[in-house]
Amino acid sequence: MKYLMADVTKITGVSRPRMEQWIQLDYIKPSLGCASGRGTRNIFSRNDLYKIAIFKYMIENGWYRDEAGKIIRMLTDDVIQRLTLDWELKKEASRVNGEEITKAGLYIAFCRIANAHHKTVLVSCYPLINCCDDIPGNPQCICCEDLIDMFPFYHDVYIVNFARIAAQVDGRISELYEVPWE
Repeated sequence: MKYLMADVTKITGVSRPRMEQWIQLDYIKPSLGCASGRGTRNIFSRNDLYKIAIFKYMIENGWYRDEAGKIIRMLTDDVIQRLTLDWELKKEASRVNGEEITKAGLYIAFCRIANAHHKTVLVSCYPLINCCDDIPGNPQCICCEDLIDMFPFYHDVYIVNFARIAAQVDGRISELYEVPWE
């Protein structure tokens, strides 16, 4: 499904001027089409909506926009696709066994290395899996235990519950557009 700016503002709660600013400053980039002048539109995917919601969440929780923007740019289509696939599987599993979906183990870890002036010099992001999840040899995800081993190399590690953010975005889409998630 494609989403226009009016849809994005309704779904994410980010105002149109704020969204336009984020796009202009290259924090957010619509993946299905960028407005290139009068009469053209920005067109967003559902994955873009997840990125916008994560960016908004990070800013609301104390991250500087420039740092959050670096992280959002690191959330490649592959990373988001992996998380989205896992999210769809978790939603299906919750329908079958009644598990509360926002407690599903889908997280993203953002790790930061800073210089002596506390200016970020490197930001990394990793989709996290529950250590009990059986995803052998998946180079895109790391286990929580492996991340703990990496802590000494980072100044800050920030973990975001992707399942909760995705549930909010999907819930708002369903609420506004009565889209059943099949």
